[in-house]
Amino acid sequence: MPFWDSENEKMKRIFIAIILTVTTYQLYCQVDSIERQILNYDDSKSVIISKGRSLLLDKFLENDKEKVKEIKNYLMEKGEGENYVALYTAELWLILYWTNEYEELLTSLKEYQMPTPFVEYHIYPTSISRHYSSRYDNRIYPLPDMLYTKLLQYSKEKEDEIITQIQFSDIDMEKKEFLQLNFESMIKKSPSYQDTLNMQVESFRKAFPESEFNDYIGKYIKYKYVLGNWGAAIELFFGMGFPTGGLRERFIDDVAGGVALDVYYKKFEFILRMYGGSYHLKKDIEFSKGIYPKDSAMTVFLPELSFGYAVFENHRIKLAPFAGIGGLFIHTTSKKRKEIPELKELSASAFAFNFGASFDIRFSKKPQYKYYPNSFDLFLRIRYNFCLPIYPNKYDAISGQLHTVTIGLGGFSRSSKREY
Repeated sequence: MPFWDSENEKMKRIFIAIILTVTTYQLYCQVDSIERQILNYDDSKSVIISKGRSLLLDKFLENDKEKVKEIKNYLMEKGEGENYVALYTAELWLILYWTNEYEELLTSLKEYQMPTPFVEYHIYPTSISRHYSSRYDNRIYPLPDMLYTKLLQYSKEKEDEIITQIQFSDIDMEKKEFLQLNFESMIKKSPSYQDTLNMQVESFRKAFPESEFNDYIGKYIKYKYVLGNWGAAIELFFGMGFPTGGLRERFIDDVAGGVALDVYYKKFEFILRMYGGSYHLKKDIEFSKGIYPKDSAMTVFLPELSFGYAVFENHRIKLAPFAGIGGLFIHTTSKKRKEIPELKELSASAFAFNFGASFDIRFSKKPQYKYYPNSFDLFLRIRYNFCLPIYPNKYDAISGQLHTVTIGLGGFSRSSKREY
């Protein structure tokens, strides 16, 4: 092989090695540059908001009001915007109470528009508030920290001091009373205090009937719920049937039972009920293939669709007369009919009218809070029904009506709605 050929091949290999080295170095530099950018990246709003909230919390714990004001103003100016939230509404309001910036606080309160029917889902920095807020806007909310917790803890501990500062401020009396009312609604969120808040709202409205804050108070401070229009109940019952006339001559009184489903609309009731049991014959009955003997079982079904109305109702009892339609079905047991098909001759069915009343005893106590009723309860129901069958002509030998008295246990649930 000529010498120059080997030298040329050697140069090729060196050239390729240089190219690979340069390319690898460039790729490394690019990766290193991206990694360096990521590690040194602290100019984003998310980072500014996170660090700003941490610094604000530190200065708050140091009781440095002026520094807290500066950080709060910076966060609201640089952090809050179309895509980011720097401070939750409740955090901002508690800070303004603490720094005595009442005019800014009043402006924020008047401009506030809650995007959901539930104030806590938007104002307060909890996981549920972030979830629900994201349904109404796509802004990025602060990561969980202790800022709100510490603000709330301080506000509760210094309640008297903060209220005193409000009352000794140079704003007019209407604004003082409104700010105090709003402050108490923020730090006393327990259900037991809502009744007190409702009474305080009424006092405020009497003192300032034309107040510009009445709309806010009505939406976000005063709450009262009442039972909604719709509800439902289920009942399991047992009882006795008392036949009359021809039915009485054939059957012995016996225990029966069933299930009922109720649908409520205001005071009206729509009742679907199935009553059934096994009655026994008082005497022998003839049919085409023989005699069905005394004491043999006969099945009785009484389906019912009725409409009731609660003439009296409170948290403890309810009385509801009703009327409806249904049927009366009497036949031998299915086992016997399989053995002797001719026993179908002893079956009878009739369209029926139903009349009666139910009396419910509820187990719940009086509602604990005036502003929120009991929407679920258990009950004991005593019910009387008079069944008036309309027998077809082919049952000339059958006559009589059926009285039933049942005792049932059940539960009902009713929707609730905000009255104001």
